[in-house]
Amino acid sequence: DGAARRAAWSLSSIHVRWHRQSSSSTTSGDNDGNENNGNAMTFIKGFFGGSSSGGIGGGSIESVDGSTIEIIDARGGPQLVMSPPPERAIEIGKKRVPLRMIKHIRLAGSGIEMILDNNDTVLKFDVLIPIQFPSDDEEEEGPANFDDADDATRNDTMVQLQLLVEWERRRQTRLLTLGIAEDESSEDVENLDNDGGQSSP
Repeated sequence: DGAARRAAWSLSSIHVRWHRQSSSSTTSGDNDGNENNGNAMTFIKGFFGGSSSGGIGGGSIESVDGSTIEIIDARGGPQLVMSPPPERAIEIGKKRVPLRMIKHIRLAGSGIEMILDNNDTVLKFDVLIPIQFPSDDEEEEGPANFDDADDATRNDTMVQLQLLVEWERRRQTRLLTLGIAEDESSEDVENLDNDGGQSSP
């Protein structure tokens, strides 16, 4: 589906402020790698890329500026991956949410929330834009700087996410009609915190 592909590409270019919860719970390690996803993945082969399984934790809230969104393939269907900026990757890791688990997406104040079928908020973030500096400062090392995006950019991001969730619903309906069963063993939220902690919304 061309519209869904364009939506995935557009999301890969944005930065966000991830409102992340952390806890001391043990979590599984990163499960990236090439996997044979079977007949069900022929509908999205080459569209995304990756794998998953896991759960949701809780704890204190931390805002992580400069995080990124990516849509990947997985054994049980495409997933949204929230990744921290490179300088925080060793510290906190990633979070993955299967698109098929997302019930709806809504505005929450100045940000966006993703809601599961059980009405839990699985992800919350604000859309950001990079701050441009004069050329004299371009060679300074350190984390990138961001500011809050305008309402139009935020709303467009929400529309792209909604398009992908609706596309996944149609894909699941088509698979059901054709009698193709996907591997649901990885159909869960996966928290991949490299410090051994577990991230959540």
